[in-house]
Formats: sequence, structure tokens, C-alpha cells
Amino acid sequence: MPLKRRVDKKSPAVTPEAWQFPFTLGHDYFDTLAPLGLAEPHRLPLGSDAPALAQAEWESAIRDAWAEHGAEFMATWRPMDGQPLPWAAVAFGRPGAAGA
Repeated sequence: MPLKRRVDKKSPAVTPEAWQFPFTLGHDYFDTLAPLGLAEPHRLPLGSDAPALAQAEWESAIRDAWAEHGAEFMATWRPMDGQPLPWAAVAFGRPGAAGA
């Protein structure tokens, strides 16, 4: 039986800047969130419950981080061609708005 990963919730080694790619694109291409124990769901093997479980954990973590760091992120956001808002703003709403 595989060991359960334990994450130190008291002092995660992730800065707010580490959320840049997840907030912008919805993916963590450079594993900046690995210190939190978050696995990029699309990198897990298919054919098991692992990707679905990781996706739920992933979305919950990003939603929580967006609530905490989203306003600061939006203060520096610059729209890109074809992307007027970051992925997190589309998925979870603008920070501070009802439902965000």
C-alpha cells in the first residue's frame, strides 16, 4: 500500500508568485506548487481514480489561493492577446466579487 503524502500546512514553501501560471492558465507547468503536495492532475496515470481526486484537490487549492491572493494578482494583470482575463478569474470570478 502506498504511503500517504503528508503536507506541512503550517509553513508551506510557496510564495504568492508561485500561483502565477495556475492563476493565468489553470496549469502548473513548472511544478511551482509541488511543495504544497499538489500534483498536476494531467500528469497522473489514466485508468485510476488518481486524476479525478487530484483535480478536485487542485481546484480547491486554487480557489482558496485565488480568494487569498487574487486581488493582488489582478492588480498587476495585463491582458494578453486572446485572454482578457486570467483563467482563475473566469473559473472563480473576480476576487472580492460575490461567489469568489
